[in-house]
Amino acid sequence: PVTLYLRITIDGKRSETATSLEIDPDKWESGKMKGTKEDAKSFNAYLNTLRNKLYDCHKELLQLGVPITAEALRNAFTGKGERSRYLIEIFKVHNNNIEKLIGKDYAKPTLTKYTTTVNHLENFLKWKYKTSDINLSQLKYEFLADFEFYLKTEKSIEHNTTAKYIKNTKKVVNDCLAKGWLKANPFANFKIATKLVDRNFLSESELDILANKELKVERI
Repeated sequence: PVTLYLRITIDGKRSETATSLEIDPDKWESGKMKGTKEDAKSFNAYLNTLRNKLYDCHKELLQLGVPITAEALRNAFTGKGERSRYLIEIFKVHNNNIEKLIGKDYAKPTLTKYTTTVNHLENFLKWKYKTSDINLSQLKYEFLADFEFYLKTEKSIEHNTTAKYIKNTKKVVNDCLAKGWLKANPFANFKIATKLVDRNFLSESELDILANKELKVERI
């Protein structure tokens, strides 16, 4: 008997992994064991189980937005693939760490701004993607562009505050890059700068008028 191998071919590239099955080459025909005896039925049933598992792995990679390659599918099948990581999950761990360091490395307002940001992100994901979280591999330029649009239109948040929420999100993503969880920065080309707020300073003549009005009030 020889060990049966599973071969995956995608876009002309192959990847293989050994199964726990062994078979006499003379009994192998058209992708299954020849015969109608119980041993052949049992062998082929297990073979179908492996095929179904492979289809499930393919479906999961598609749902996660992971590029489908022969190697990625093999790793998912054998359990050797990298653990899936999700933005909201990571963001909340980040916030919990800040909370533990309040009074040491951070002030409470810092935690508040990140907590508010993750709340907006969760609502945005439900609004845009009908989901509660998103895999890091699915983060693209479009994600931040849509998040900015959502904050300004659906939540009526002014530009500079929106820019702060975007900056907070990019900070957490940069942490993921530093830890090697992302190979490239999905937001590298996304720019949103704060706008200079016109304070409408009063002229000297306007200040004199106000001063005179205040004097009149005092005399009364």
